[in-house]
Formats: sequence, C-alpha cells, structure tokens
Amino acid sequence: MVQEFARNWWVVALRGLLAVVFGLVAFAYPLLTATLLATFLGSYILVDGIFASVSALRNRKENSRWWLQLVGGVVGVVIGAVALFSPGLTELTVLFLIGGWAAVNGVVTIVEAIRYRKEMEGEWLYATFGVLSLLFGIYLLAAPLTGLLTILGIMATFALFAGVLQIFVGLRMRTMNQVLEKGLIRTFFSRQRWTLLLRGLVAIAFGLALFIWPQISLAVVLTAFGLFTLVDGLTNFFMGLSGRMGSRWFFLVGGLVGIAVGAVALSRPDLTASVLLSLIAAWSLISGLVQIVTAIWVRKELDGAWSIAVAGILSLGVGLFLLVWPGAGLLSLLWLIGGAAILGGGLQIFLGFQVGNLTQAIDDHRAVRAV
Repeated sequence: MVQEFARNWWVVALRGLLAVVFGLVAFAYPLLTATLLATFLGSYILVDGIFASVSALRNRKENSRWWLQLVGGVVGVVIGAVALFSPGLTELTVLFLIGGWAAVNGVVTIVEAIRYRKEMEGEWLYATFGVLSLLFGIYLLAAPLTGLLTILGIMATFALFAGVLQIFVGLRMRTMNQVLEKGLIRTFFSRQRWTLLLRGLVAIAFGLALFIWPQISLAVVLTAFGLFTLVDGLTNFFMGLSGRMGSRWFFLVGGLVGIAVGAVALSRPDLTASVLLSLIAAWSLISGLVQIVTAIWVRKELDGAWSIAVAGILSLGVGLFLLVWPGAGLLSLLWLIGGAAILGGGLQIFLGFQVGNLTQAIDDHRAVRAV
C-alpha cells in the first residue's frame, strides 16, 4: 500500500506545481473578470481533479479507501467542468464552487495524511495542506461577499503556499519510493537464486551441445534453440510476475519474447538456416537490450548487476553479428552462438550465487530483528 502511494509522488508534485503557477498568475493579474476567473480556475481544478482520480484508480487494489480520493477527484472534475463550460456564472457562484472544491479536497487530504502517518515521514506537511485547503473552502463558503480582489489575493497566497507544500511532499514521497524500490529489488532477486541457476545451466547445456555436436542437423538445432528460448522465456516471465518493483516489466517483456520465439522454433521444423539465424538474431537483440536496461535500472540496488549487463552486451553482440554477417558459415555461427550461451550461462550462475549470499544476509537481518 505504501509502495503504491509513494510511486505516485510525481502526481503530488505536479499538482503542487500547477497550484504554484495558478498562484503566480493570480498575483500577476489581480483584476480578472468573473468569466476569466471561472475559465482559469476551472482549468486548474479540472486538471487537478483528473490527476487525483487517476492516482486513486492506480491505488485501488492496495488502498481500501481509494474511493475517498476518487470522490475528491471526481468533485474536482465536475466543479472544474462547470466553471470552465458555463461562461455565464456570477462571481458569487464561482466563489461557492471554489469553496466547495477546496473544502472537499482538504478533507480528503487530511484523511490520507492520517492514514499514512505511521509509514510516511513528513505527513504533517500533507496534513497542513489539507487543513489550509479546508479552512480556505470554509472561508469562501462563509464569507463570499468579502470582495473579489481580496478573495483573489487570499486565493493566490493559498495556492502558492499549498503548492510549495505539495511539491515538497512529492519530493519526500520520491525519496521514500526509491528506498522501497531498493528493498523490493533486493528481495526480488534474493528469491530468484534457483531460477537464475537453472537458466544458467540450461544456457551452458545449449552452448556445449553446439560445440560437441557441430554437425547436427538443422532440425535438431532448431529444436534445441526452441527449448532453450522457451525455458528462458518462461522463467523470465514468471520472475516478472513474482516481482512488485518497477523493473519487473523488463522481465515480462523479455519473457514474452522468449516464449514467442521458442514456440515458433518448435512449431516450425521446416525453417531454413537463414530464417533460423534471423530468428536467433532477433531474440538475441531483444534479450540483450532487456538485460542491459535491467542492469542499468538495478545497478545501485544489486551487487552483481554488472553480470546482467555483460550478458546483455554478449547477447546484443551476437544478434548484431548475425544480422551483419549472415553468410559467415553455419558452423562458425553455431560456435559463436554456443560460446555466447556458455558465457551468458556462467554469468547467470555467478549472479545466482551472488543473490544466494544476499538471501543469507536478509535472513540474518530478519533473525536479528526477531531477537
């Protein structure tokens, strides 16, 4: 729940930035007519409501009170649309709409701050923003005849102050998300020791088979490659499904590509050598890119991420070689593929032992905490 909340740091920061922009414009142009005020405020409230609604829907599985944030977002969308698309509104009506929106938004924010008070540092800032919004809304509803210029000045001050608070809270949430993401990545890889070892052994077995039996028929090579990519794709895919960190999508994409390529290779035993090499090249390129991006993504959180990058570079190099020199000779190409498979498999086994050490460290840490 906290992880999903923290992942939406950019929504909070962006809403704060919009509020700051609105406050600056309101200070720069204090003599706005009711029509211009309704248009300007309607645009701001509508966009803010859309962001709040999207954030609520993204968190609906983890946050049991997601509907409360959604209500606040929908109220913003409705009020923003009314203010934006009803040009005949009077100043009094516009101020009542703003007051109602600010009050609802304040209540929702206060409830969220209370809900996350134990998990989130700086929740008082979020609560402060909610209290300010609620008080501002009550003020507009209770004293709408104070004067448009005075109210606009108060509104601009509130928007600037609240916007800065939201940006600050968003940045704190970003830091919290980075810490949580680091923990998720370490936990994820610590659980994949045997998967990585299995993938490494399969890759080495495939590479050794190409070296030991270089004269095997094309159909046998096709079958061996199909089985290898299918197993590799399935393990990648299930690794992606078992993770909750952002980088899990790389495993899912790589897994789906491997499954598709393996299925084609196994179901089409009549493929020619050139088609087979093109298939291997395409899989090597995509697999290499996915591994390199994954390594870059987790480089700060995972010791041994360099082994993923090296395996990705090897795979990418094989793919490029097969595309650039497809006529180098089938035997030479098979040896190249076999060598890359053995090296890549060895790197995966190395990473498997690395995350095995990480698993032990995590278990020791939990044991100490339990004591």
